[in-house]
Amino acid sequence: INTQHQVSGYASMLNISTNHLNKTIKLITLKPPSVWIRESLINEAKVLLFQTDLSIQEIASELGIDDQSYFTRLFKKQEGLTPIAYRKMIDLS
Repeated sequence: INTQHQVSGYASMLNISTNHLNKTIKLITLKPPSVWIRESLINEAKVLLFQTDLSIQEIASELGIDDQSYFTRLFKKQEGLTPIAYRKMIDLS
């Protein structure tokens, strides 16, 4: 997940078409593969926020995301708060 963020990349690894992978995953799970990829990235980010003292930029980089602001927007869209706020919430609990 840290190096492959595109559905087409996973389809290529499986030697199937992107369209086939999209249809199959959505049929079975009711969510498109792009959502699974995004959720996996955010779950990995949450682990890194909890278990390490890496900066937000370093976590984004670990996940293969070069733009920290994009990573922050992606995280906030999924979790409803920024990575920094999430880390502070962890520290308070």
